[in-house]
Amino acid sequence: MTLILITTFYSSQLKAMSSCQKINLNDSPEDMVLIDDHLFISGTNLPPKFVNKTGRLYYQNITKKHSPIGLDVPFPIYPHGISAIKVSEVIRLFIINHSPQKDTIEIFDFTNETLKHIKTISSPILYNANDIVAIDSNRFFITHDHYYKNYFVKIFESLLRLDKGFISYFDGNTLTKIQTDLAFPNGIQFKDNFLYVTLFNSKKVNKYQLKSQKLKLINETPLAYHPDNISIKNNHLTVAQHPNLFQLSLHALLTQEVSPSLIQKINLENDRIDTLYKDSGEELSAASIAIQTKNDILIGSIYNRYYLVCPLPLNL
Repeated sequence: MTLILITTFYSSQLKAMSSCQKINLNDSPEDMVLIDDHLFISGTNLPPKFVNKTGRLYYQNITKKHSPIGLDVPFPIYPHGISAIKVSEVIRLFIINHSPQKDTIEIFDFTNETLKHIKTISSPILYNANDIVAIDSNRFFITHDHYYKNYFVKIFESLLRLDKGFISYFDGNTLTKIQTDLAFPNGIQFKDNFLYVTLFNSKKVNKYQLKSQKLKLINETPLAYHPDNISIKNNHLTVAQHPNLFQLSLHALLTQEVSPSLIQKINLENDRIDTLYKDSGEELSAASIAIQTKNDILIGSIYNRYYLVCPLPLNL
């Protein structure tokens, strides 16, 4: 997520549910995606804590014990949202890149632990990009968390809750706005012709159906807190949430401050919500993404230089 300071207060007495293993990185694993056993990590350095600092893409085979490896990219990269799909035996990655000049989408093919750059996509409406989801080798959706480009104007946009974020769609040739007037659209996933989008300010997940390159709202799932990125596995969404925005704002500015984390999963068939992980921020601050594997849950965050591998609760 791109953090604009908003001072909304919540009480959060959260304690870690289980012991977890830390996997260290040189950057912050703000977003991650898992294809089969292949984990790809967007190693970010997002503002306001970091400004114009490059990040890195990481790879790890989760069935092996080695640490994540940094992937070489032929140009400086400032990654944010990440998506991946499998085309034949090749994994194609889609990366939001916040270069100092402009936002772009960088597309890579991954084979033999090596990235091959395929192309760069840019557009006049490609700005404030937050997350991305690919639906095939050429098409994708993007969330744009704010409408205005100026950083200070974006602060007022958030404080006044103007709800002017939007979703764009790339059809293989052109990027167009497909849904507008949204309250800080953040995480995004796609499955079975349905698009799932978290709305950070509205504290909910919207479900849309894609019809003739238009989105129809099907369902809204309310949440207790502010959702960040999401992952999808079988008939469940896994949602990272921020319970305390004041602490999140302090954490973004001051290294010693912590911010609570909450991970929940949503049953897509009946909207049942179960908690998978919760923490006051001492173990992991500001969780931004969580991915379920067979026995564990992988949790990344906006600013911590590691991600967690935690056992799934036995009763879920």
